[in-house]
Amino acid sequence: MDNSDILMNMMMTQMGKLPDHFSNPIPNPSSHNIMMPSESNTYHPFFFNHNNHTHPPSVAARHRRERISERIRILQRLVPGGTKMDTASMLDEAIHYVKFLKKQVQSMEEHAVVNGGGMTPAPLVVGGKGCGTMRSDHHQMLGNAHILR
Repeated sequence: MDNSDILMNMMMTQMGKLPDHFSNPIPNPSSHNIMMPSESNTYHPFFFNHNNHTHPPSVAARHRRERISERIRILQRLVPGGTKMDTASMLDEAIHYVKFLKKQVQSMEEHAVVNGGGMTPAPLVVGGKGCGTMRSDHHQMLGNAHILR
């Protein structure tokens, strides 16, 4: 008896001591409750298709993500310093910038009403609450404009 015979004999004796579910390497499919796709009422070939990127919801989602990315790029160009920020910071600054512009419009409208719609320049509101960290950008954007009151 050589080493391989001894090893084989030892393995066979040990296999006899294992429970049945370990000693039977190939399970019997009929003994399990496995439902084949053809037996299921909810079988969708989409779930088994590896080319899911062409499925309509995937195409729609990709198109939506592309549109969002494009809108973010446009907004980055509109917000002062927006191209130098990450998306979350840029969105936060966009909110502050829109609030700032809204105050500017209100100030100009109030000034126009007070002056009877004349061509007198309205006071510029620079800085203040609602500008976020863009104060220096607003100063650069406005140049050397003086605050008129």
